[in-house]
Amino acid sequence: MKEIGIVICNYNKASYVCKCIETVLASDIDNFQVYVVDNASTDTSVEEIQKNFGEQVEVIVNQENLGGSGGFNTGIKKVVESGHKYLMCLDNDVQVTKDAIRNLYEFLEEHKQVGMVGSKVYHLQEPEYVQQMGLYIHFDNFSAETIFADVQDNSQIPDVVYCDTVAACSLMMPVSVVKEVGMMPEDNFIYWDDMEWGYKVKLAGYQVAAYGKSKVYHEMSANVRRENTFATYYLWRNRMHFFMKYTKREQWERMSICQLRSVFDSFYESMYREEHSQAQTIMAAFLDGLMLVRGKAEEGRILKNLQKKERFISLIENTDSIYVEDEAMKEQIQKIKPDINFVEKERAGIAIRTCEYIMDVKDFSMEYIYVDCYWNVMADENDIEAIKEYAYSLQLFLYTYQGLFLSQMEKLRVETEN
Repeated sequence: MKEIGIVICNYNKASYVCKCIETVLASDIDNFQVYVVDNASTDTSVEEIQKNFGEQVEVIVNQENLGGSGGFNTGIKKVVESGHKYLMCLDNDVQVTKDAIRNLYEFLEEHKQVGMVGSKVYHLQEPEYVQQMGLYIHFDNFSAETIFADVQDNSQIPDVVYCDTVAACSLMMPVSVVKEVGMMPEDNFIYWDDMEWGYKVKLAGYQVAAYGKSKVYHEMSANVRRENTFATYYLWRNRMHFFMKYTKREQWERMSICQLRSVFDSFYESMYREEHSQAQTIMAAFLDGLMLVRGKAEEGRILKNLQKKERFISLIENTDSIYVEDEAMKEQIQKIKPDINFVEKERAGIAIRTCEYIMDVKDFSMEYIYVDCYWNVMADENDIEAIKEYAYSLQLFLYTYQGLFLSQMEKLRVETEN
């Protein structure tokens, strides 16, 4: 029996998954069996895998799309039942280096206190930049921090980072730990499932680590603007569920305010930018999360993203001369319109001033167009009215939902503990 069972979860990415398998089979270790779980793909994935790799891999075809967690769990169950010592998970859009698998294996062999270890993940399209090397989960502001996100690789990055969780795009763990903590939380469907899984490993008393000598390259489509609001729904709903489930009771009050405000800000900003599909999906995710809805999203939750040019870009494109004080902003403007003329304020078509957050602006003189770090713009009277209404609307939202939020947390804890 090979010691390592490698599970690759695939959905409609025939070319990516074949490249992933190709890099795995080119590894400098062969002490593994590859299981490819196909989540009812409608492309040629299964045919391509079988044609290119034959009996080198075992293909398991799900009859429906079970999501990332359900797909992985199909393979994880196979690994556990087959008697492998270690489980490795890989996303279908990952490419591993020759020694990536061996380095994770040797790390776990030498560090028995580690219950899960992830690779150092690089951007596939920009391989000199690190995508992530583990994650911290913060219960002071109830957020997740991706470690070394988008940092250019350098010698100052340590070989080992001990953290709260690692991404399932490339991780390895002892099967004995899987048996102890359970498989990937399947009720997430996708997103935050691996985050919770790693955190459960840590809560069980094991260390979680990212190992820099295991290098992989990852496409990572979660942050790419999609044609629909798929990622928006699951990221918001599952993040809220995670903190409702794992926040200590003495922090409930503060967490509820933090989560509610975060949801409201994103909803309000989406409305402000006239991104109505995003706004509707954020609210649907919030309400579903509040009512403890789990699993695959119901009909009508995932909406088509209507492509709309950002207002800031339109403003720049429609003027020939501009006044701006911030040097970093000048660089951004030149990327949008290289031939723009930077002139004195009196001669400018528009004058721009940067701010930290558009909803905190108090200058309504219209002497400047304000732009914040999220590319929100205050450019006309309608913007001013929306900004003036922001603080009251936030308070109304908190007043409406905080009591229900706390009571639903209590309900979730009772269900979880029982």
